[in-house]
Amino acid sequence: MYSASSSSIKNIGTFNESSMPSSAISSKINNNRDGARIWDEEIKCLFLRARFPPATCIDEFVKKIFGHPPYSKEGTEIRTKTKNTLSDFQHRLNQTVLGYVKNYKEIQERFIGGTNQSELKRCDAVKNSAIDSWNV
Repeated sequence: MYSASSSSIKNIGTFNESSMPSSAISSKINNNRDGARIWDEEIKCLFLRARFPPATCIDEFVKKIFGHPPYSKEGTEIRTKTKNTLSDFQHRLNQTVLGYVKNYKEIQERFIGGTNQSELKRCDAVKNSAIDSWNV
């Protein structure tokens, strides 16, 4: 997973003042917003590639996007925020999946609750229904 995500790191320019055009340097606030926007997008892409990316990958993102050494004060703050963001993504993904599972179970309970279960067992309908649902 690390090598797959590191290929996108090479295509990201560094966002320090020496590599930015003079119009971008004039507004430090815009630089921070642009860096934050790019950071948010890259972290979302990284999450889609690997649910638990290695710390070295996050360190490289900090260095490439913000130009801070990974273990400096700023780099540590960014890494902490990133880990919190990744855990939030993981939590939302888990809650969404659990919601779909709960919804599916409710549908199945309504279906099975309204049928004659002994007749279903005799005809082996539950097994056939499960097999048919996978043959889409």
